[in-house]
Amino acid sequence: MGRPKKVLTAVQSGDERETLIALRNSIAKRIDECESGRDMAALSKRLMEIVDRLKTMPNPDENELNPVQAARAKVRARDGGT
Repeated sequence: MGRPKKVLTAVQSGDERETLIALRNSIAKRIDECESGRDMAALSKRLMEIVDRLKTMPNPDENELNPVQAARAKVRARDGGT
């Protein structure tokens, strides 16, 4: 996935997953710096909602084959699936 995106950059990309990841990272950073109990509670609640939403979304990185898997798939396709 590379370097973490800024929230604005992620929003402008139009990619919902990237936007949620950028929000998650931004909120996590704010939680680490938070000193207010009320703010901590609100930020934590929102972070958990975002994490739950991300769990329901397909992760394109998990669908990619590594080089060995790709080679095996190519051989299976060439050999008729055996």
